[in-house]
Amino acid sequence: MAKVAEGLDYSSSVSRPSVALLKAKGMKFAVRYLSGYASKDISNAEYKALTAAGIKVVLVYEKEQKRPESGKSAGVADAKTVNSLLAKYGLPADAFVFYAVDYETTVGPNITGYFQGINSVRGLDKTGGYGGKAVVTALLDKKLASKVWQTLAWSPSWETRAVMRQVKIGVKYSGWPIDIDVDEAWATDYGQIGGTSTTKPPATPPAPAVVTVDGMEAMIKAMKAYLGQVEHPDGSNYVPVITGWYNTKFHIGTTKFAWCAATITRAAWDCGQQKPVVNGTGYAYVPALFAWAKAVGYKIHTGGIPTKGAVVGYRWDGAKGTTSCDHVGLCEASDGKTFYSIEGNIGDKCQREHRDSKFVSVWFVPDYINSEGAEDMQVVLDLGMKVEHDVASGTADAPTRSSMPYEIEYADPNSMHSDVAKDGTRYPSLFPKTDGAYLAEVEMIFGSKLPDGVYVYMSQYERDTNTWVRDVRGTQLTPGLDHVLVPLQVRMDKDHKYRVDVLNASDQVLKVSAAYLIMYK
Repeated sequence: MAKVAEGLDYSSSVSRPSVALLKAKGMKFAVRYLSGYASKDISNAEYKALTAAGIKVVLVYEKEQKRPESGKSAGVADAKTVNSLLAKYGLPADAFVFYAVDYETTVGPNITGYFQGINSVRGLDKTGGYGGKAVVTALLDKKLASKVWQTLAWSPSWETRAVMRQVKIGVKYSGWPIDIDVDEAWATDYGQIGGTSTTKPPATPPAPAVVTVDGMEAMIKAMKAYLGQVEHPDGSNYVPVITGWYNTKFHIGTTKFAWCAATITRAAWDCGQQKPVVNGTGYAYVPALFAWAKAVGYKIHTGGIPTKGAVVGYRWDGAKGTTSCDHVGLCEASDGKTFYSIEGNIGDKCQREHRDSKFVSVWFVPDYINSEGAEDMQVVLDLGMKVEHDVASGTADAPTRSSMPYEIEYADPNSMHSDVAKDGTRYPSLFPKTDGAYLAEVEMIFGSKLPDGVYVYMSQYERDTNTWVRDVRGTQLTPGLDHVLVPLQVRMDKDHKYRVDVLNASDQVLKVSAAYLIMYK
């Protein structure tokens, strides 16, 4: 699927943007609410005004945030409420409706029952789901929803089968009285009134292309992706894509810790091997990893040369047979006499080591499982900022735009960061060599707590000038934080250059103490 239209969603029937303003911004659709609250719901007059202007209408039902936890009876009741509201507001009786799961969760028995209840009243062909990636993927896989609308929140990546994506959350544009969310439609029928969903059941979408991957090879490939990762700064025990990711996922309260076991954890989750390798969770403490492996019955080998795919524990004093190891890595290859191991946190970076049995204490081979999925993403760019950077104050009507001056190249295998000034300094631009989609992780550390009105974008510029073209993807930063990690899925083309821009609409000068950019493809 490809993007076919841009629209927005908003939850106020009182302070809503005008139809003229929507058209001026090029919006092709509006997502509006059904809830039973007049101040929130679409009205018949609004529906007629939007459709008369050629703006499509998409409907979402949400009354209480965690209503889906109430199970099947709640789903039946809410579907009946939807039928009543459609009649009340003069909307088509067969309109397709999304139901919101607007919080971070997984689809367990309660949410499953909730959607089963909805389907029993309105039918699967008129039922959609909204939520983060784990939710929308499960709703499709379990055939609880025929279409899904995915939010950027709680989504490490995009579900390719989602017909809509919520790509910006809480955006405020000049002249718009409320914060709105920006959405993209990724199918010609994205649940809009008048789409095929409201006249006949949709055809079953083709299954996404998948590849069957041997579990052991997948794990090794995932570990290889982190070769060359280094601490930022040196000696800090902080690696954004490993320790930063680990803290975000497991909420341990710090991003600075010995990270060899966290590297094993990250790689296992990347390739779908988290259950056999790290118990379906994560380990940052090496002895705990081996204690779990022993407890669940894995054969724990003492010393010697490990075999390919083994999780290897090391003792720097040479002690054999103890699970209280100092360090851990993954065996990439072995000839029975020596072996190659990929290890995080060895010399402050992730690297390949050629070893004998001297420091090997114990090792085990996980019960790897074959998995189906897309090709693993590779790090294609890793940049840092050399000195502090100030962003001048601005206003809501005239925010200050400032591009991040990435000057340090930790990794740039495709020479994307190649814009060099005559004096030899680096400009902040990125030059993709081919068209394609990338996942960017933008990390920033500020000198003080963020005020309201600060945004970060991946922005497009004319290739041969410094002329700004558009903001491709971005979000508003949460006030009160001084450390942010923002994932942005962006599509770049080789005819433009790109920059990470900060927009400051506050009355305070922002001091960016540190900034990093990691991009995957």
